[in-house]
Amino acid sequence: MSSKAGTRPKVAVLMTVFEDARFLPEQLSSIRAQSHENFEIWVSRDCEDEDVGAVLEEHVPTFGANRFFVIEGPKQGCAANFLSLAFDPDIQADYFAYSDQDDIWERDKLSRAIAALEGIPDTVPALYGSRSRLIDENGRSLGLSPLHGKPPSFCNALVQNIASGHTMVMNQAARELLRVSGVTDVPLHDWWTYLLVTGAGGKVFYDPHPSARYRQHDRNLIGLPAPSCDHVQRLARIARGDIRDFNAANCRALHGARHLLAPENRRIFDTYLQAVTEGRFASRLRGILKSGVYRQTRMGTLGLFAASLLNKL
Repeated sequence: MSSKAGTRPKVAVLMTVFEDARFLPEQLSSIRAQSHENFEIWVSRDCEDEDVGAVLEEHVPTFGANRFFVIEGPKQGCAANFLSLAFDPDIQADYFAYSDQDDIWERDKLSRAIAALEGIPDTVPALYGSRSRLIDENGRSLGLSPLHGKPPSFCNALVQNIASGHTMVMNQAARELLRVSGVTDVPLHDWWTYLLVTGAGGKVFYDPHPSARYRQHDRNLIGLPAPSCDHVQRLARIARGDIRDFNAANCRALHGARHLLAPENRRIFDTYLQAVTEGRFASRLRGILKSGVYRQTRMGTLGLFAASLLNKL
């Protein structure tokens, strides 16, 4: 698939920026260095930070005014900012890639994603995501994000997002699915994208090869734990009620977009929703088992049962 016969597919890079311009030049440089060169960058600016504005202005001639666009964001939070770009009718491309402002893309990120997605029929929503290399503020390696071995699915998406937004690339059908859902009131744009694409019966490709370096610093909205810390951090999130709050918000959004779900996934969602709202523990547990939801590891799935026991799911 391509915008014009004989040309390489066009990618719209959907970047959101907030405050703190420290890492923005390095990220823009990594995008400019992509081996797949047919792309545009659309930046939604959600702040009045003068340093951010200066960096963006400096890079207009680097990319060219016809490939680098800066627009005002909705100022309603990170997820709404990303989704406002996904909804924007002025942004037209074959593929759409979320981009944070403080990471570093590997040179083959876009080419690997397109290779995974290009064989999918135009009418089928499709999404690519990958593992990440974790780096600190100075670019030093902190290891890799957890490796996921179980297949992507709606049953997994209901309780876990396996690909962070900074690695995601989607086709036109997935972008249109987001647009017609009209949903912006979700905690995480990437989890919502995974939920909606799998829920509608689309295809998701998880690449175990890292496509980006994900910077961990004190202003991250969501950080990725190294595998050795994953279980501890998940238990802490259960105890705080974070997972329950995220699940409740996702379920509200899915209820509004229920008509977009495939029939079998509507059944799964209804079973899961009944389970998490059930007052009795035994009924909650039976409902969770019946729904078929799972996390990528045995410990993660056991964590679901722990959350259900504590009524934190």
